[in-house]
Amino acid sequence: MENGKTEIDVEKQFEHSSLLALRSHPWLVYSHGVGKQVQTFFSISESHEYVRRIPDMTNKIICTCAHGWLVLLDADNSDCFLLNPVSMEKIQLPPVEFSFCICVLSSAPDNPNGCFIVFIDYKYLMFCQPGDDIWNIEELEYEIMCAIGYEGNIYAIKYEEMNNVDLLEVNPGFGMRILREGLLMPSPSKHILSSLIYMVESCGDIFVIEELQCQYYKSRIQNFEIYKVNLSTLAWEKVENLGDRAFFIDTINIYCFSCLATESGIKKNSIYFTGTYDKGLYIFDLELKNISISFPCPDVDSDNFEVAWIMSAPTMSCSPNSNEGRVYRNKYDEENTVAIVKDMIPTIKNTVEEVMEVQQVSWSWVDLPQELLSLIQSHLFHGDRSCFRAVCRAWQCSEVPLPPDWLDYLMMVSSPCLMSFSTEGNINMFYPMYNNRYTLKLEEELFGALICFSNDGWLLLFQGLRSMFFFHPFTETRIELPDFPHNDGFDAFCFTSTPMSSDCIVFGIWSFWMYEVTIFIIHVGEERWNVYNFENKERWRIFNCINRLVPFFSLSFSTSQRNPVFFGGLFYCLDEEGKLGYFDPEGGSWTVFRTSWRLNVWEYDQNFLVECDGNLLAVFVGPVGGWIQVCRLDQSKMIWENVKSLGNWMLFLSEKTCFSVKAAVRGMGNKIYFQRFYANHGVFYSLTTKRYHTFDGGCCLTNFYGTTEEIQCTWML
Repeated sequence: MENGKTEIDVEKQFEHSSLLALRSHPWLVYSHGVGKQVQTFFSISESHEYVRRIPDMTNKIICTCAHGWLVLLDADNSDCFLLNPVSMEKIQLPPVEFSFCICVLSSAPDNPNGCFIVFIDYKYLMFCQPGDDIWNIEELEYEIMCAIGYEGNIYAIKYEEMNNVDLLEVNPGFGMRILREGLLMPSPSKHILSSLIYMVESCGDIFVIEELQCQYYKSRIQNFEIYKVNLSTLAWEKVENLGDRAFFIDTINIYCFSCLATESGIKKNSIYFTGTYDKGLYIFDLELKNISISFPCPDVDSDNFEVAWIMSAPTMSCSPNSNEGRVYRNKYDEENTVAIVKDMIPTIKNTVEEVMEVQQVSWSWVDLPQELLSLIQSHLFHGDRSCFRAVCRAWQCSEVPLPPDWLDYLMMVSSPCLMSFSTEGNINMFYPMYNNRYTLKLEEELFGALICFSNDGWLLLFQGLRSMFFFHPFTETRIELPDFPHNDGFDAFCFTSTPMSSDCIVFGIWSFWMYEVTIFIIHVGEERWNVYNFENKERWRIFNCINRLVPFFSLSFSTSQRNPVFFGGLFYCLDEEGKLGYFDPEGGSWTVFRTSWRLNVWEYDQNFLVECDGNLLAVFVGPVGGWIQVCRLDQSKMIWENVKSLGNWMLFLSEKTCFSVKAAVRGMGNKIYFQRFYANHGVFYSLTTKRYHTFDGGCCLTNFYGTTEEIQCTWML
């Protein structure tokens, strides 16, 4: 065994059986190699991989895994069969010569009440039972989004408009019947473009999982909403906490299963899923609202693989209400976190002089009071603090409390912080320069508010269906804006200056791919929004470039959903494909350019727009952070030029807000800070080393694997 991997070339069924029979928990299976003859099984519980060669799984697609059985389909022909991954028992099925989106197994094939194997292609149902020679095809009355087999029955979800879904019971050969109409799924945030629906059975309950996404081309998961359906009363209940459960989602084949976390050694109250375009394993923490990414099987061929979840039939007892409703606090924020309680702020009771007067003895620097050592450390950057603590053992043992006057301190700190709203009603702040976390209590009236942008210490928040306002988290000042005028949503916002100024302009954009771009703009103090609609399609136009009329081809625009930038009197936006668009508030015009530095949209994951030292910069991030390219806009030619160094500048990039800051301490410049963490330390990218680091020196990465991304947060200065 080497590097957590056991490689055994085995074709004997009983030897493979021993792999899964003793470990009834979820496994990731990578099929790879020539003809996909190799199967790498990754144990989530053990964090260990086993490499096997199983003839029955060679070049096969796992259509679903349910009740301890796999439905396998040959990638090159119509061969289809059931396979038990424990006993390796195989049951042949009729050839599959049709397209499908969903595969469902009503029960295990040895169920005395019968078993149906069902394929669904939106409005068509193809089904058979073990032993049948052909598939029966039935046209359905409704389009199906997802389905699940439970206790011999098949339940499905039909999507309706206005975020309503219907719960159906599907009876192969006898059509379907609606069990419950109009189950309301709360309207997602205005920046959510699409959602996927999954169903899963867990400890006798059926759950519906809504995966909320943003971006058109390369969808990015923003959140999961979970609902529990009571089949006895057909009641529909939103679930905030899964307790001891963990869900596992196959985003490709649209199936899902559940596992008790404590008994399996996995992370509770979480959703595991795999990447669509990479080999990464992602974990969404429902309490902390963050996504961790790991690289479980680095030896798998990146260009030729299939990945799926499998699990043998559960053998452990399952109590549906065990741990139900309990709140589990992850230890993620217990280190380096100081809860701010106004009545419990430590103060320095004795000065150095008072201590010397009382003791009336000679002293050395080692004898400095712990309170004074702590105060000194609270004003040092994280790197300097490490040097301070290395002076002697006494200094090393000193702690770093929150400064006495915490509110004044936080307001005067000229250091960027990463800010987010927690589900528990807190404002969480992380200061990367000090590697410290602070917590403020969020006003109850702000629960559910969405952060849109930050500037000059102010947040722009969106709440409910139309409410929009400014909020200062330290003074708790709130400035209302007129109700937002658009029902369909928005992509991104920014504002130009402090809202206390009459010059402050709020700018928003929403792009409906190939149809229209909508601009929203308002000056603080105005009573209504100004709305501009522009055609979003390709055509020839004339552009005035440095007093020269230049013909160009106007392009469609799909906003990247990162913040616009107010630069040179214009509002600039970057789209998913790297095209640059800008809005002129004076003339009310919208222009789109195809800049020279433009990759195929599938060649990178993210892009950001930021102003730095009088220049407009674009930052392109490769798949899973594998590379980063910074570009500067040459306004005379409207082209991007590569930037090799930021000099003494730092970039802070998040999906809501991006800005630049000149480094005040030597060694801090020429770095890019992301909304990511490694072992509770903020992650930055160095343009010098072309690696990701943390200030404690415990991280040197070439990509994002091993890091955790904060969701629904913003950088703030």
